Amino acid sequence: MDRSPEYQVAFLIVLGTAGMLVLVVAIVLFVIVYQKRILQSQLEKQQLEANFQQKMLEAALESQENERRRIAADLHDSVGAMLATVKLGMGNMLRSGKTEDQDFTRSVLDETISSVRKISRDLMPSTLEHYGLSAALREFCERLQQSSDITFSFIEEGEASMLALRDSSTLYRIVQELVSNAVKHSGAKVVTISLTWKKPELMLVVQDNGCGFSVEEKKKQNGGLGLYNLENRARVLGATLNYNSAPATGTRIELRWNYEKT
Repeated sequence: MDRSPEYQVAFLIVLGTAGMLVLVVAIVLFVIVYQKRILQSQLEKQQLEANFQQKMLEAALESQENERRRIAADLHDSVGAMLATVKLGMGNMLRSGKTEDQDFTRSVLDETISSVRKISRDLMPSTLEHYGLSAALREFCERLQQSSDITFSFIEEGEASMLALRDSSTLYRIVQELVSNAVKHSGAKVVTISLTWKKPELMLVVQDNGCGFSVEEKKKQNGGLGLYNLENRARVLGATLNYNSAPATGTRIELRWNYEKT
């Protein structure tokens, strides 16, 4: 059936309007879906950040508790036992007046003083405070070498800078924890600590030839709090940590820090 030109124009107008409405609806739906995806992405990001902050908090608290337990154990097992022995020796000395008892008591007192100094040195090495990070780490390796079958070495390259005590203490604690992990868990025979000064960056590396570990698996376990604690210390410093470790290949953990920004 023939249609008049007016009818055809009206039909095209209606068709065009319908098409425009479909396009507008499609655009509105696209914007709504896109905004929902952005919101979902933001929520997921916030949740990840909240989980990360929670892990960091747990790691910091665990680190504090571990340090308190270690100090308490050192005081109880070492200093406490020695002081009890001194007390017993003094009682014997007062009763007998024998020279042997006096010599024994003096010897135990000397050991007690030595133990207190060791605990104090572990908490805040005087070398770190007076001579800086490099000297403290060298002394740390030498001290470990004297009491272990593991080979410890310290390597330094570049011209060292004197850091603020707060920063050098943080770096020292990071090294302590990394070396402690290597000694306790890796079965390593060689542990190397290296410092490379290349202004404005400092690179600190702790490497061992032990059994290695999967970083992702470690973070899924309770032991992963140790890694979060390390990352927390590095984050406070403004440094980055990189792990290169896998089972049976040893471990290399690298810290990079722009120390001139602090």
